Amino acid sequence: MKTLLLFFFLLFFYCGSKKIDYGKEIPQNLPLTKIREILSAPSQFQDKEVLLSGKIISECGSGCWFFLQDENNDVIYVDLAPSRFAIPQLIGKEVLVYGKIKKDYLVGLGVKLKQ
Repeated sequence: MKTLLLFFFLLFFYCGSKKIDYGKEIPQNLPLTKIREILSAPSQFQDKEVLLSGKIISECGSGCWFFLQDENNDVIYVDLAPSRFAIPQLIGKEVLVYGKIKKDYLVGLGVKLKQ
C-alpha cells in the first residue's frame, strides 16, 4: 500500500512540475543583447554567442523554431533544429534564449522560460 501511495505521489509530482530549461544551460556571464543590434549589423555578430530576452510570438507545431520579439518590438527567427532539441508550445511566454548568430537569425542552443 505504501509503495502504491508513493508511486501516485511521484506521478503527481512529476506530471505537475513544469520544465523551464531546454537545450544547453544558459551561461551566467553572458550579457543580454538587443535584437536591433543584431539586425542592424549581423556581420559583426556572425558566429558569436548571444543571450536574448523576449516573448515567443509564433512557433512551429513541433517546437523546432520560433520568432522572438523583444520589448522594442524587434523580431528574430530562432532555429532549434540544428541543436537537436525542441520546446513545447510557448506562444506568448517570456523566455531567455542562448544561441549563436548565423546571418540574420539565431541558432538556439538553450531556452529558459521566465517565471
